Amino acid sequence: MIEFDNIQKSTLQSLRVTDIQIAALETNALLGIKFHLENPPKLSDIRDEFNDLKKAVEHARKNISRLLGNNESARYREVVLNQIQLQSYEKFGDESLIEKILDQLTILEFLVIQATKKHTKDQTRNNDGSAFPIMLIDIALDTGIKSEIKLSSTPTSLFYQIATICYKAATLKEHNPERAIAAYIRFKKSKI
Repeated sequence: MIEFDNIQKSTLQSLRVTDIQIAALETNALLGIKFHLENPPKLSDIRDEFNDLKKAVEHARKNISRLLGNNESARYREVVLNQIQLQSYEKFGDESLIEKILDQLTILEFLVIQATKKHTKDQTRNNDGSAFPIMLIDIALDTGIKSEIKLSSTPTSLFYQIATICYKAATLKEHNPERAIAAYIRFKKSKI
Protein backbone atom coordinates (compact mmCIF):
# COMPACT_ATOMS: atom_id res chain seq x y z
CA MET A 1 0.00 0.00 0.00
CA ILE A 2 1.22 3.48 -0.82
CA GLU A 3 0.73 6.09 1.91
CA PHE A 4 0.85 9.86 2.04
CA ASP A 5 3.73 11.34 3.98
CA ASN A 6 2.92 13.52 7.01
CA ILE A 7 3.18 16.78 5.05
CA GLN A 8 0.83 15.47 2.35
CA LYS A 9 -1.67 14.25 4.99
CA SER A 10 -1.56 17.61 6.75
CA THR A 11 -2.08 19.44 3.44
CA LEU A 12 -5.01 17.19 2.55
CA GLN A 13 -6.60 17.83 5.95
CA SER A 14 -6.23 21.57 5.40
CA LEU A 15 -8.08 21.04 2.09
CA ARG A 16 -11.04 19.54 4.07
CA VAL A 17 -10.22 15.91 3.26
CA THR A 18 -11.28 13.74 6.21
CA ASP A 19 -9.20 10.95 7.73
CA ILE A 20 -11.64 8.40 6.28
CA GLN A 21 -11.19 9.91 2.81
CA ILE A 22 -7.40 9.95 3.22
CA ALA A 23 -7.48 6.25 4.18
CA ALA A 24 -9.70 5.53 1.15
CA LEU A 25 -7.30 7.41 -1.13
CA GLU A 26 -4.36 5.41 0.25
CA THR A 27 -6.19 2.08 0.09
CA ASN A 28 -8.15 2.43 -3.13
CA ALA A 29 -6.56 5.08 -5.32
CA LEU A 30 -2.81 5.56 -5.00
CA LEU A 31 -1.68 2.15 -6.23
CA GLY A 32 -4.04 2.35 -9.21
CA ILE A 33 -2.75 5.83 -10.04
CA LYS A 34 0.87 4.67 -9.79
CA PHE A 35 0.30 1.66 -12.03
CA HIS A 36 -1.69 3.64 -14.57
CA LEU A 37 0.78 6.50 -14.88
CA GLU A 38 4.00 4.51 -14.72
CA ASN A 39 3.07 1.46 -16.77
CA PRO A 40 1.06 2.66 -19.74
CA PRO A 41 0.66 0.04 -22.46
CA LYS A 42 2.79 0.51 -25.53
CA LEU A 43 0.91 2.03 -28.43
CA SER A 44 2.17 -0.77 -30.68
CA ASP A 45 0.73 -3.39 -28.28
CA ILE A 46 -2.67 -1.69 -28.37
CA ARG A 47 -2.55 -1.45 -32.15
CA ASP A 48 -1.55 -5.13 -32.42
CA GLU A 49 -4.41 -6.14 -30.12
CA PHE A 50 -6.90 -4.21 -32.25
CA ASN A 51 -5.49 -5.80 -35.42
CA ASP A 52 -5.59 -9.33 -33.95
CA LEU A 53 -9.18 -8.86 -32.80
CA LYS A 54 -10.23 -7.40 -36.15
CA LYS A 55 -8.67 -10.35 -38.02
CA ALA A 56 -10.31 -12.91 -35.73
CA VAL A 57 -13.76 -11.33 -35.98
CA GLU A 58 -13.44 -10.87 -39.73
CA HIS A 59 -12.32 -14.50 -40.14
CA ALA A 60 -15.25 -15.81 -38.07
CA ARG A 61 -17.72 -13.59 -39.92
CA LYS A 62 -16.45 -14.70 -43.34
CA ASN A 63 -16.54 -18.38 -42.39
CA ILE A 64 -20.08 -18.17 -41.04
CA SER A 65 -21.16 -16.19 -44.12
CA ARG A 66 -19.62 -18.86 -46.32
CA LEU A 67 -21.37 -21.59 -44.31
CA LEU A 68 -24.72 -19.84 -44.71
CA GLY A 69 -24.20 -19.13 -48.41
CA ASN A 70 -25.78 -21.19 -51.16
CA ASN A 71 -22.90 -23.00 -52.77
CA GLU A 72 -23.85 -26.19 -54.56
CA SER A 73 -20.22 -27.25 -54.94
CA ALA A 74 -19.83 -27.46 -51.18
CA ARG A 75 -22.63 -29.81 -50.11
CA TYR A 76 -20.70 -30.71 -46.94
CA ARG A 77 -21.35 -27.19 -45.66
CA GLU A 78 -25.07 -27.87 -45.73
CA VAL A 79 -24.54 -30.90 -43.49
CA VAL A 80 -22.43 -28.79 -41.09
CA LEU A 81 -25.03 -26.01 -41.08
CA ASN A 82 -27.88 -28.48 -40.47
CA GLN A 83 -26.01 -30.01 -37.51
CA ILE A 84 -25.34 -26.58 -36.00
CA GLN A 85 -28.98 -25.58 -36.46
CA LEU A 86 -30.14 -28.86 -34.90
CA GLN A 87 -27.87 -28.30 -31.85
CA SER A 88 -29.00 -24.70 -31.65
CA TYR A 89 -32.63 -25.79 -31.58
CA GLU A 90 -32.06 -28.65 -29.09
CA LYS A 91 -30.01 -26.54 -26.67
CA PHE A 92 -31.65 -23.12 -27.02
CA GLY A 93 -34.95 -23.66 -28.82
CA ASP A 94 -33.86 -21.49 -31.75
CA GLU A 95 -32.40 -22.88 -34.95
CA SER A 96 -31.47 -19.42 -36.26
CA LEU A 97 -28.80 -18.62 -33.68
CA ILE A 98 -26.02 -18.88 -36.24
CA GLU A 99 -27.66 -16.15 -38.33
CA LYS A 100 -27.99 -14.00 -35.21
CA ILE A 101 -24.35 -14.62 -34.35
CA LEU A 102 -23.39 -13.51 -37.86
CA ASP A 103 -25.32 -10.27 -37.31
CA GLN A 104 -23.53 -9.73 -34.00
CA LEU A 105 -20.13 -10.45 -35.58
CA THR A 106 -20.86 -7.86 -38.27
CA ILE A 107 -21.66 -5.32 -35.56
CA LEU A 108 -18.56 -6.30 -33.56
CA GLU A 109 -16.37 -5.95 -36.64
CA PHE A 110 -17.74 -2.44 -37.20
CA LEU A 111 -17.15 -1.52 -33.53
CA VAL A 112 -13.56 -2.79 -33.61
CA ILE A 113 -12.86 -0.76 -36.75
CA GLN A 114 -14.39 2.36 -35.18
CA ALA A 115 -12.48 1.86 -31.91
CA THR A 116 -9.25 1.41 -33.86
CA LYS A 117 -9.85 4.63 -35.77
CA LYS A 118 -10.66 6.53 -32.56
CA HIS A 119 -7.60 5.14 -30.79
CA THR A 120 -5.36 6.08 -33.70
CA LYS A 121 -6.81 9.59 -33.71
CA ASP A 122 -6.62 10.05 -29.93
CA GLN A 123 -3.39 8.24 -29.14
CA THR A 124 -0.90 9.93 -26.89
CA ARG A 125 2.53 8.99 -25.64
CA ASN A 126 1.58 9.03 -21.93
CA ASN A 127 -1.38 8.52 -19.65
CA ASP A 128 -1.39 12.00 -18.12
CA GLY A 129 -4.71 12.79 -19.83
CA SER A 130 -6.44 9.58 -18.76
CA ALA A 131 -9.60 9.93 -16.67
CA PHE A 132 -9.00 6.67 -14.80
CA PRO A 133 -6.80 8.00 -11.96
CA ILE A 134 -9.18 10.91 -11.42
CA MET A 135 -12.11 8.50 -11.21
CA LEU A 136 -10.23 6.61 -8.44
CA ILE A 137 -9.72 9.86 -6.54
CA ASP A 138 -13.36 10.93 -6.97
CA ILE A 139 -14.65 7.56 -5.73
CA ALA A 140 -12.30 7.62 -2.72
CA LEU A 141 -13.41 11.14 -1.80
CA ASP A 142 -17.02 9.94 -1.73
CA THR A 143 -16.12 7.31 0.91
CA GLY A 144 -17.93 7.71 4.22
CA ILE A 145 -19.69 10.93 3.28
CA LYS A 146 -20.82 12.61 0.12
CA SER A 147 -17.87 14.80 -0.71
CA GLU A 148 -18.39 18.54 -0.80
CA ILE A 149 -15.26 18.85 -2.95
CA LYS A 150 -16.36 19.79 -6.44
CA LEU A 151 -14.71 18.42 -9.55
CA SER A 152 -12.67 21.14 -11.21
CA SER A 153 -9.60 21.27 -13.44
CA THR A 154 -8.79 24.82 -12.30
CA PRO A 155 -5.36 24.81 -10.59
CA THR A 156 -6.67 26.76 -7.60
CA SER A 157 -9.58 24.37 -6.94
CA LEU A 158 -9.57 21.96 -4.00
CA PHE A 159 -10.03 18.95 -6.26
CA TYR A 160 -7.09 19.90 -8.48
CA GLN A 161 -4.84 20.38 -5.44
CA ILE A 162 -5.93 17.02 -3.99
CA ALA A 163 -5.31 15.28 -7.32
CA THR A 164 -1.86 16.84 -7.54
CA ILE A 165 -0.99 15.52 -4.07
CA CYS A 166 -2.31 12.06 -4.97
CA TYR A 167 -0.27 11.97 -8.17
CA LYS A 168 2.86 13.04 -6.28
CA ALA A 169 2.33 10.45 -3.53
CA ALA A 170 1.67 7.69 -6.05
CA THR A 171 4.54 8.33 -8.45
CA LEU A 172 6.99 10.54 -6.54
CA LYS A 173 6.99 12.82 -9.59
CA GLU A 174 5.23 16.00 -10.52
CA HIS A 175 2.24 15.46 -12.77
CA ASN A 176 -0.24 17.99 -14.01
CA PRO A 177 -3.71 16.45 -13.55
CA GLU A 178 -5.52 19.19 -15.51
CA ARG A 179 -6.06 17.15 -18.71
CA ALA A 180 -7.05 14.07 -16.73
CA ILE A 181 -9.58 16.00 -14.63
CA ALA A 182 -11.03 17.60 -17.77
CA ALA A 183 -11.31 14.14 -19.40
CA TYR A 184 -13.08 12.77 -16.31
CA ILE A 185 -15.49 15.71 -16.21
CA ARG A 186 -16.33 15.09 -19.89
CA PHE A 187 -16.82 11.39 -19.12
CA LYS A 188 -19.17 12.12 -16.21
CA LYS A 189 -21.19 14.61 -18.29
CA SER A 190 -21.57 12.02 -21.07
CA LYS A 191 -23.12 9.60 -18.55
CA ILE A 192 -25.81 12.06 -17.41
